[in-house]
Amino acid sequence: MRGYVKKRAKSTYTIWIELPRAGGKRKRETLTVRGSLKDAEAKLAKRIAEVESGIVGTGSDTTVRQFVASWLERKRESDLAASTVQRYDELANRFIVPTLGDIVMTKLRPLHIESAIATWRKMLNAHSKEKKAVSQRTVHHAFSTLRTALGQAQRWNIIERNPCANVERVAKGRSIGNALDESQALELLDLLRGDQLEHPTLLAIMTGLRRGELLALRWQDVDFERASIQVSRSLEIIGTHELRFKQPKTPKSQRTVALPTQAIVALKRHRAQQRLHIMRHRDIYQENDLVFPNPEGAPWHPKRFSASFGHRMKQLKVRITFHGLRHSYASIPLRAGASLKVASEALGHSGVAITADLYTHVLGELQSEAAERLSSVFDRAMLRVRKG
Repeated sequence: MRGYVKKRAKSTYTIWIELPRAGGKRKRETLTVRGSLKDAEAKLAKRIAEVESGIVGTGSDTTVRQFVASWLERKRESDLAASTVQRYDELANRFIVPTLGDIVMTKLRPLHIESAIATWRKMLNAHSKEKKAVSQRTVHHAFSTLRTALGQAQRWNIIERNPCANVERVAKGRSIGNALDESQALELLDLLRGDQLEHPTLLAIMTGLRRGELLALRWQDVDFERASIQVSRSLEIIGTHELRFKQPKTPKSQRTVALPTQAIVALKRHRAQQRLHIMRHRDIYQENDLVFPNPEGAPWHPKRFSASFGHRMKQLKVRITFHGLRHSYASIPLRAGASLKVASEALGHSGVAITADLYTHVLGELQSEAAERLSSVFDRAMLRVRKG
């Protein structure tokens, strides 16, 4: 089997691999490698070995299980966020492989996929103590993962057509969890007064930052004079324990978020408390400029942070997840009359359509209120006409 390497730009190479012919037709795979020539040559050698061993699956007897394993391996080597790859892995091994894994790729048909979707809907939520079925949104994500994987198989010439194209797309379903209104938010902050979770909770409610964005926030990102914060990075988990800072999930996630007066006052108070803590624990404190580090100054592990928040909410008997605070931030200004575009930009969504999809229930309430106001306007106008 032959392969070629060609330099495209600085630290960027393209490799071509001549795949086994199918039906007399020439097949070629093209990959882009970022790094040195040595990296590109190593990637080429590895890829040829994969194809020749049959792991990647270019032969007529390659199963879905074999292909998915190779596809996931490629995803792990890509620039995708570790959390995204982990989610692909979970969905593939919980849903796709158990139901479709033994089917040969070239024999996979829409009917197989529709049958698998029906099975997924009946599966139990692994995290539910009440033995509830998996959510509609989880089924949607499993189908989307399968469609993405098979799209890659088509580009690699393993299959001629993506069978998901002839399957009706699975609706997303509702993903909104519990959200607080402004009164409930103030009550929660009052309950947390003096708690280590008070200030991160307040900032989440008043800015809508994601967990990773909040835990990656530095004091240099806070502009007290302009009453704003700059969201330029996020904290993510790699594997089980390793942490790293990365760019936010989409280009629009890198954004400037305005701070209300209450947040400015709270952050100044928090900074003063933090400085006092650093002075008292100077011998063990790691100075990383983080706004919300752990007590030693190191990044606060996202899972431990969420566990602490969940445990505290259980103690307070408040039904809200930390991500629910982000939904609270979005819902409150929308009800107060903020435009959908402004809310979308503040949340860091890649487009207004995502915000509209997530907050359909809020928009529905606003439409009802608008209809009632319009009705009142016409009632008053009709009354004036009759009097005239």
